[in-house]
Order: sequence, then structure tokens, then C-alpha cells
Amino acid sequence: MAEQKARKQKFVDPKVQGALVWRVFLYWLAIQGIFISALICWEAFAGGARPIYQQLDVLWYRYSPALILSLLILPIILTDLVRMTNRFAGPMVRFRRAMRDLSYSRPVFPLSFRDNDYWSDVATDFNRLLDRVQAYEQARALWNQEKRPEEEPAESELAGSGPKSS
Repeated sequence: MAEQKARKQKFVDPKVQGALVWRVFLYWLAIQGIFISALICWEAFAGGARPIYQQLDVLWYRYSPALILSLLILPIILTDLVRMTNRFAGPMVRFRRAMRDLSYSRPVFPLSFRDNDYWSDVATDFNRLLDRVQAYEQARALWNQEKRPEEEPAESELAGSGPKSS
């Protein structure tokens, strides 16, 4: 197998990868909301009755470093998610392109995915199908050549083979 280069573009399928990034971001927001709600309840019960603005001041003072660190680590998590999803989105982009080319009778070469990519079995199955399609097309072309009517004989051949007059 030829030497494989690392992908330069990591965000190759915005529909799939974008949906996953968005979903993880929403999970992060939900977790932050749940933690903040739980901390507000905890402070209300443990800290006694205080106005809400005082409770929020105490919460900010105690827990803002954790929230800020969580916010700082979010881009790292999302970047890693894009890298990881590239391992299955990249092969699917190449697979869809090869299927489209095959369906339009464009030249298609066997697929080979990178070592760490998912879906290597899809490449194997596609290559088997590609071999069958190419064998079928070659057989059909050969059959069409054999079915063509032979060229008309030259006039000189016709002159000597016609009926003789007496």
C-alpha cells in the first residue's frame, strides 16, 4: 500500500461533524445548567435563608474557577471530537464520491482508507463490488463487439459472387 498522508482538512463533512459538535456543546450547556441548579439548591439549604443575589455572589466566588476551567477545556474537547469524527466522516466522504463517480461511469479506483480510519470493511466491500462492475462492463463491451454486424463486403467481392447471366 502506498504511503498515506495525514488529512490536512479535519472538518470534511459539516452536516455530520457539525451536528456532533453542536450536540456535545448542548450537552456541555445542559451539564453546566444542572450543576449550577444543584449548587444553588445546596447553598440555599446549607447556607440558610439569604436573598438570591447573595447566594449567586457566593456561588460565583466559590465555583467560578471550575466554570472558567470548564469553559477553557470545551474548545479542546470539541477539537478532539472533530479529529475523531474525521476518522469516520473522511472515509464516508471518499466512499460517497467513489459511488457517485461509479454511478456516472466515471473512472473509479479501489478505495483504501488510512490505518486509523473506521469503515475499512466498507472499502473492502466496495472494492469487491468495483471489481464485479468493471468485469461486467468489460464482458459487456466484448459481447457488444462480437454482436456488431460484420462490415459490408467490398464491391469487388460482390462482383464475382453474383448470379451469372447466360
